[in-house]
Amino acid sequence: MAPIIVLSLMGLFGTTGHFSLITIIKYAPAALLSPFMYSQMLYSMLSSTVLLGDALSLATFFGALLPVVSGVYVWWRERKLRVPHTKPPATN
Repeated sequence: MAPIIVLSLMGLFGTTGHFSLITIIKYAPAALLSPFMYSQMLYSMLSSTVLLGDALSLATFFGALLPVVSGVYVWWRERKLRVPHTKPPATN
């Protein structure tokens, strides 16, 4: 497959996924959606490796691991403190 087609498809799917996540923030708390943001980062790294042949460096791995570990800690802390989730007001 030509690189321009691969890059175009990556851009299209990435844009669609990103706008979907932005739209869903109106309906669910950010803490609930954070795992989906992490999966977006994972799929970006995976597609870069598989489709473009880029090798992931150790710095990339630890850079991606940092927000994941932080998110898990926040989730654990909120669950331990039983912080209630508030739904943001719907906007038109």
